[in-house]
Amino acid sequence: MYYWRVFLWQSGHKSTEYTAYLTAPIFIEDRLDETLDTGEIVLKSMPIETKTAFPPKTKIRLERYLTENYTDVPKTWDMVVDHDDVEEYEGCADICTHRISLIEASVIAQGMHVDNIALTYELQDVTLNYKTTQNNDEKVQATTSPPQGYDSAIRQSDNFYYVLNGSGGGNM
Repeated sequence: MYYWRVFLWQSGHKSTEYTAYLTAPIFIEDRLDETLDTGEIVLKSMPIETKTAFPPKTKIRLERYLTENYTDVPKTWDMVVDHDDVEEYEGCADICTHRISLIEASVIAQGMHVDNIALTYELQDVTLNYKTTQNNDEKVQATTSPPQGYDSAIRQSDNFYYVLNGSGGGNM
């Protein structure tokens, strides 16, 4: 048998405990594939002042204990509200019930937009042998082999030599 505690998180720490209203069973689906974990809790007989539904992305922490007095180290789940269905009772106007669907907290990161980050990848030329460019008014000559002692394209005073791969080039 497990003993549960539930907390609403505000400003980065546990702020409000709703354990007294938590009813069993607690549903938590820890998924091992690439889909997000989900869960559902029911907070029953809460004061009517709390009848406003918890907004989406409200942070909730669930703690599961093995001891009734909560003295062992708990297993914790930090989740956020996916949606909250609030039920009011006609016969009891002073209480309400929250059926809260939870989703893994990493869903918050899916809605974030990152600013000023750019990644570029060089396609095909992964050897980093960059091509040399010249102004349009200069002559370019093509050759199948570079001049003696050079591994890549070089610029010489009036002539520019560029190694062409395969056919289509010749010594000029």
